[in-house]
Amino acid sequence: RNLGLGAGTRVQDLNGKPVSAMTRFEIEELLRGRKGKTLEIGFLKDARKLEKSKLIFDFEKHEFTESRSIQSHPRRN
Repeated sequence: RNLGLGAGTRVQDLNGKPVSAMTRFEIEELLRGRKGKTLEIGFLKDARKLEKSKLIFDFEKHEFTESRSIQSHPRRN
């Protein structure tokens, strides 16, 4: 099942914090995870549509859960 991560997908935030405000080390720490913890990944699926989605990764179960699309509207020029 394709959860939306593919070519052109841009990660916007991790656990609600914008990746642009994080250091590489903070990002790596979150991506490593801890047993029993989850990581919420906010990403932009289609830049033309500004379609934002979220995935939850469960480090204990080693699986993704798709969250519903949180925003979708045509891109404004």
